[in-house]
Amino acid sequence: MRATQSNARRKLALYGAIERLIPRRRIWQLGRFLYQGARRDLINHPEVNGEYGLLDKMLPWWRAAEGDLAFLDVGANHGDWSVALLRRLGSDRARTFLWAFEPAPAQASEAESRLIQASSGACVALERVAVSDNSGWASFDVTGEKTGNSGIAGPEARGHLIDVPLIRLDEYPLNSFNGPIRLIKIDTEGNDFNVIKGAKKLFDAARIEICQFEYNWRWMDFGYNLRDVFNWIEGRNYKLGALTSEGVEIHQAWHPELERFFETNFVLIREDIIERTGANVMAFDHANVAVPL
Repeated sequence: MRATQSNARRKLALYGAIERLIPRRRIWQLGRFLYQGARRDLINHPEVNGEYGLLDKMLPWWRAAEGDLAFLDVGANHGDWSVALLRRLGSDRARTFLWAFEPAPAQASEAESRLIQASSGACVALERVAVSDNSGWASFDVTGEKTGNSGIAGPEARGHLIDVPLIRLDEYPLNSFNGPIRLIKIDTEGNDFNVIKGAKKLFDAARIEICQFEYNWRWMDFGYNLRDVFNWIEGRNYKLGALTSEGVEIHQAWHPELERFFETNFVLIREDIIERTGANVMAFDHANVAVPL
């Protein structure tokens, strides 16, 4: 006990000396910067956060695959991710099906136009609906025509509310397409886990190879956290990984260090596809630091 108290005093004394030299605000900012950098979730932009890197990593697998290629973009916004995917597919667009879902009116119109221009033989469709774990109608919070954070209304509206159709992915016909879905990208401002639950039949049948979803503080508006995802995939043929600038980091089990609500992306990967992603399997050590196994 005495040793523990002595260490605690030394820590407090050291920190007190630092704060006398550097204002607390600056220490806070620097600490957060270093922590998020070490976690590989410093900046959530597809060019540097691993989103486009995952597409590049999977391209050889998709090109070598037989039959048609199917992708879903849930929360397409202005269509950036879908356009990036189509451009990478090149000549394989001729056997590609891409379904995008975006209920915000202005964003949907722009995304539809861009998808048509980038299709070059691909079968593309833009559905002006919201996606969740039930069907019917939903109140949708539109924050502006150029923003990227419109979504199903939470406790506090930030823009103006409109009513939009609501569907489950399990109920969407996919034009009678019965093959594997190579990748589902989800970015629905906190509603992502509901989208996943609404695709239960697709997951149970292992038709989805990879499901990418965004995670941030707005998950709390819907009453969920990452632990719910770990519990949900238990007994299913999927593993959860963090999508980072260095690639995918698979986590075998939930850990409190994962639950920080920094805006980042995670992936659910079918177990037989994990090797294709080049993922590293991680575990948290005695110091609560994620290290490769």
